Amino acid sequence: MDEPTVERRAGRKLLDRSLVVVVIPEELQLALDPGTCGPIDLVHEDAAVLVIDKPAGLVVHPSGRHLTDTLIQRLHADHLRRIEAGTLGDVATDPLAPGPMPPKLCHRLDRETSGLVLCARDPRSHAALVLDFEERRIDKRYLAVVHGVPDEPRGDVHLELGPSLVSEVRLKVAVQADGWPSHTSYELLDSGRLPDGRPCSLVACVPHTGRQHQIRVHLAAIGHPLVGDKLYDDEGIFLRAANDELTGADHQSLVLPRHALHNELLGFTHPTTGAKVEVRAELPADMAALLG
Repeated sequence: MDEPTVERRAGRKLLDRSLVVVVIPEELQLALDPGTCGPIDLVHEDAAVLVIDKPAGLVVHPSGRHLTDTLIQRLHADHLRRIEAGTLGDVATDPLAPGPMPPKLCHRLDRETSGLVLCARDPRSHAALVLDFEERRIDKRYLAVVHGVPDEPRGDVHLELGPSLVSEVRLKVAVQADGWPSHTSYELLDSGRLPDGRPCSLVACVPHTGRQHQIRVHLAAIGHPLVGDKLYDDEGIFLRAANDELTGADHQSLVLPRHALHNELLGFTHPTTGAKVEVRAELPADMAALLG
């Protein structure tokens, strides 16, 4: 058998029936230790899908400084514990290995964003749900606590978005005249005052397009940034946080150590039954406390 070709070029186009083997050096492999993984909060479960209420601060995939106890690792650890306990139930079998396959995430949330994450338990369900996300067939509603009170009780924000051209932060998004069309609807649900007396509001947001940081950028652009949003309220705070140099004044200004955004609702067509499923997650305590 010929020696395999080691491909190092970026953007290589694969031919039909190409076989790709990825070898991860032993020093870079992450061992899954179920004993070090925290719990998952399941709010919906059946033979094809899971829906998890992700807490704020939990990273979805291992990356950078967050290599252990991520959401996907918690999912796999829970999967292994169920197999060992014989309580996994009727789920699909992995076609490439004996036994049920571990769940796969169908989308992701930012580390600081809390709320619902949809997962699939078999390849066909995963492919169907990922396509539904891409085609905007998944219903999503977010709750956000923002600075100030919007002038109108409800409205639509149509502002084009693109990479910021002036920020020191590479991942920052900004309103751009020639950016990607972006549309967010919002509705004022409640208002109150932060502990320091500044006015704040609870708003429900529906993103009709799926741009990065869309809700955060749109709300900041109309004068109502999220409480606790380091990047889109005060970039200087974000840069100091990245270097672990937050000051007491920074913490006081932020009020909340994370941005106040929560994925409250997911509505989707079940990939095997075709039934409409709607799942909700209550407003987390840290955000509710902001409103008194």
